[in-house]
Amino acid sequence: MKIILYTLICFICGFTLFLCLIFHQWLSFSVVNSPMFRPRIDSELALFITNELSRLLNPDIPTVEDVGDTVERAWFKHEKEFCLKVLNGTHQLFNSEGCRNSCLISNQPYTRRNVIIIPYRNRAEHLMKLIPRLVELLTKRNLCYLLIVSEQIDQQPFNKGIVMNTAFVEALNWLPFHCAIFHDVDLIPMNNEVDYTCSIYPKHISVSVDKFQNRLPYIELIGGVLSIPLKAFLRVNGYSNLFWGWGAEDDDVYERLMINEIPVIRPDPNVAQFTMLKHKPSLAFHSALRTQILSFTKVRYRLDGINSLNYTLVKSQIKLYNQFHSLTYNDEVTKTHFSHENNTFRSNSKLNYPILHLKIDVGKPPVEFIKEDNST
Repeated sequence: MKIILYTLICFICGFTLFLCLIFHQWLSFSVVNSPMFRPRIDSELALFITNELSRLLNPDIPTVEDVGDTVERAWFKHEKEFCLKVLNGTHQLFNSEGCRNSCLISNQPYTRRNVIIIPYRNRAEHLMKLIPRLVELLTKRNLCYLLIVSEQIDQQPFNKGIVMNTAFVEALNWLPFHCAIFHDVDLIPMNNEVDYTCSIYPKHISVSVDKFQNRLPYIELIGGVLSIPLKAFLRVNGYSNLFWGWGAEDDDVYERLMINEIPVIRPDPNVAQFTMLKHKPSLAFHSALRTQILSFTKVRYRLDGINSLNYTLVKSQIKLYNQFHSLTYNDEVTKTHFSHENNTFRSNSKLNYPILHLKIDVGKPPVEFIKEDNST
């Protein structure tokens, strides 16, 4: 049986390589014969595709199924230890009623545990508005959750996929969660009824954003605020690690979900309303390369994601919410009190909810082709 399985895997890898080589030849021809690209960009596009596909065909990369099995075995062991401490009242971080309920009733959305992952860099002002608002909403719902600020600290182009994948992997060491909610730092929920519970299917929460006139710019959009169950995220191998600069990693994960026939649900847009905070334009992934990489998601996704993640965890620090004012983000010291409308959370608050701050070095991009995009 093992010999047959090994032969099948070799055949799949070989066929994948064959398709990639065909794609590379097509890409080289298309780019060279297109007047819209400069020669330097032409060579970089072809070089990036060739190098990245060669790297992803590394036989040492574990399969998506192996990663999923390993994570799930560790998850059940962690949950047993977690619930024992929570129910005995001896857990130092997760001692809320919501966490106790999560160990007693696990078949309801409001009793499932969540990690809220905020990919972050150089936006302290936004973070200081988002964190207290999330604490307010999650506390009212009595949910068991862990907030994670996942910060890329190097000076390379922002790689949101690596930043989010890293937070997902590291979160497993702290909380046996059922869902991960990936939350852009500049999106503030305006309605107190915005649903942050864990559904059985991926849920695109930010369906109504003021910048987009409270409607979806396109039907495939699932960026902004996305809740996704643990098993579904493992099944699609997480986010791609290839998108340097803002853009396309969310569209890519949508394609992964569709390939695996995992539906995406959306809440009532009259309830799930968000405002987008103003920010300066960010460096964007080169549009031509973004399009090319998205075009072969089906060939690539099993080799590009959680199972090929490479990062350096520079620092991992957990603090309670009432100590949050002492955290620093890229030398920007946070304020000692936070306000949202009529609600004020001060540094001496008794709200002891855990916040995990990760500082991550994502490494260097394979090719420098990032350009300024004024549309972000």
